[in-house]
Amino acid sequence: MNFIRIDTNEPPDGAKAFKFKANDGAHLRGAHFPLDGAKGTFLILPGWSEFIEKYFETVKDLHARGYACAMMDWRGQGMSGRLLADTRRSHIDSIETYKNDLSSFFDRAVAPSLPGPYYLLAHSMGGLPSLLMLSEGDVRFRAAAFSAPLTKLKGHPVQEVVFRAIASGLGIFGATGLPVKMPKDDAPVFEADALTSDLTRFQVFADLQAADPSACVRAPTFGWVQAVLNGSDALHTDGRINGVKIPTLIASAEHDDLVVSDDHAALATQNENIEHLFIAEARHEILMESDHLRDQFFNALDNLIKRAG
Repeated sequence: MNFIRIDTNEPPDGAKAFKFKANDGAHLRGAHFPLDGAKGTFLILPGWSEFIEKYFETVKDLHARGYACAMMDWRGQGMSGRLLADTRRSHIDSIETYKNDLSSFFDRAVAPSLPGPYYLLAHSMGGLPSLLMLSEGDVRFRAAAFSAPLTKLKGHPVQEVVFRAIASGLGIFGATGLPVKMPKDDAPVFEADALTSDLTRFQVFADLQAADPSACVRAPTFGWVQAVLNGSDALHTDGRINGVKIPTLIASAEHDDLVVSDDHAALATQNENIEHLFIAEARHEILMESDHLRDQFFNALDNLIKRAG
């Protein structure tokens, strides 16, 4: 299986993409980024609408620190299997499906092939199923770092109540695959983008999407949003976050229009294993931000690794 290629985003040396089967038989895409003499392996979990190639720079950053990496495209996006015929719609039936896919990937495609100890690095949506897994006491990883994790979607409480009612009604008729908004295939525009202030890194992902539109999703479905809201509810069940047993870093962006940054700090106060980092000036995509903002995250990541021992 090949990577999406553009001149400004060469894959790391030794990188290999492949298909693997989830526990329910779904075909998903993964990638290995081995490193001779690796001190361990980072499992990188992208956010909504993203795919593996976007994180080549992050892999190279971790290689420079001595770690091999592995990554997967979440079900319903990138080059992993879709649940709907309209591949532009991002759909999932339950947050449990994401959790099961993550476990399948680790057990079937990471642990047998790349050296431990293992670490998690998750962005945005990738943070919700992995935080839920860790809150169940999972200790397969030595430490975990989260970039603007989707613990709570940003929005007005009244809008959320209305949405839940609509999604519940659609569920009765098996219509949760309807998009929240109609998918559009327009190329992303930097001026209208609130996710990163770094034009160069923004353009890399825009060029990747243009190089292979089949890897893109353009709109979430009611089912996807309902699954995320239900997952957020579960994470905020009384005492749930206390189940995180490993050293953990949660980084928040000051200018985040997608997730509730204040919620990260609130979760961290409930568990001494969780350190909270607030990055002033940063937008949602911390790992795709300007160097002086990214450096704050990676400095904290280096300290997390030392804390984990």
